[in-house]
Amino acid sequence: MATLNWNSLKKDFMKVKDLESLKKQLNKLAKEIAKFDFQEVLSPSAQQRLRQLERSYEDIVDSIHKIQDQLDNEYERFLNNVREVKADVEETYDSVLNNAHQQRKKLEKSAKKLRKKVTKKVSSRFSPKKKKTKKKKTAKKATAKKATKKKSTKKASAKKTTKKKAAKKATKKKS
Repeated sequence: MATLNWNSLKKDFMKVKDLESLKKQLNKLAKEIAKFDFQEVLSPSAQQRLRQLERSYEDIVDSIHKIQDQLDNEYERFLNNVREVKADVEETYDSVLNNAHQQRKKLEKSAKKLRKKVTKKVSSRFSPKKKKTKKKKTAKKATAKKATKKKSTKKASAKKTTKKKAAKKATKKKS
């Protein structure tokens, strides 16, 4: 069975009308193809050319596998880098977010304190009872302070004048 009779196969397939006969014909064809030895049909130069093609095919398949391995390794490295950068970015984001929350709390706290201060000052300025009492107290204190200052300045100035007068008298007596 060195050669296949393609014409007879074609005629056999044309005769097939049901599934069982088709299966039989396909099995028969598979056996004939398995028994077929293409080395017998090929000339020595064609066989040599076939061997060269097989070697080059194997070389190409090997190089494809190597390139695929390199691509897989590079892809894994890239993914690892992306994961590291993602982790760093998430960590930085979390720290920035925490800092922002802390600063927000501090600002809210200081704003609350400032609001309390401002409301106290505003309410004290506009409350008539407190305002009058403060003025009276401050007025009394201010007048008391002025009076004590005047007394102390009078005493000091009196001492100065006496010293001056004494010095003048002494100079008058000498002349």
